[in-house]
Amino acid sequence: MKGWISQIKQFTQRQFIGEMLLAQGPFILLLLQVVLLLPDQRILWGSENVFYRYGHTDGLLSNVILRLYYQPQLYHPILITHIVSCLLAVLPASLALVPRTLAWISALMLYAAAPSVYGWAMPILLLTTFASIGMCLTTAFFNRLHLRYWLMVFLRAQALVFTFAFVAMAWGNTQWLHGEAFYYAIHHDAAVRSWVIENREGLSLLSSPITYCALLFASLFLVMICFEKTRRVGFLISLGFIGIYGIVFNDVMNTLVLAQLLLPWGIALAPRT
Repeated sequence: MKGWISQIKQFTQRQFIGEMLLAQGPFILLLLQVVLLLPDQRILWGSENVFYRYGHTDGLLSNVILRLYYQPQLYHPILITHIVSCLLAVLPASLALVPRTLAWISALMLYAAAPSVYGWAMPILLLTTFASIGMCLTTAFFNRLHLRYWLMVFLRAQALVFTFAFVAMAWGNTQWLHGEAFYYAIHHDAAVRSWVIENREGLSLLSSPITYCALLFASLFLVMICFEKTRRVGFLISLGFIGIYGIVFNDVMNTLVLAQLLLPWGIALAPRT
């Protein structure tokens, strides 16, 4: 009996920790993103902005909206609001709803100003952050609606959609089909770590096996993760691939966002009452 109770307590603790990471993690990553881009802030959004002059679309409405908050003099208030909101967003109370919303809106504004600088993982992080806003709503009313459960469903679906999009792209790309994707990836000096550049010749010999293994597993992942018997294996192998990605490539944010994307599948899915 004591062992059974102990297992329940351990499961509850893991569930709580997992949901806490989902609730707080995206806002911590948004704050980390600002820190990583801090040396380039003025070039990106300040008076020296190189994107400001060319970032507007042709539509009249879009131009009006963009000019409202991409004026150089508004850069500091928006950035400060974003940083403060991210800090307040980690509060575990329902009062965090307002700063969470402001953190997401300001992040969306900053990303729209210079999307190419953030990288491909930022849209995924913005979607995860939007879903995580509701994680702080734990009142009886929202518990009756099983809000956290449906947010978890959304976050899991997001991981599946991302994987499906990647698999569809890879199967339609000649570099992946010819086993050359990893080869070309490690030949971008700015994208890989220094040890990869030093050992590039040896790693190039492994290009085809690594490329095909990644493509095969990504294709199988869509099936493995949906069944309980294979979910644990798929989850652990995915963590392994994400770890290798983080070791080879120097884009820290992309690695962390991939791990955050996988997290909902590591948490038991059950309605909370």
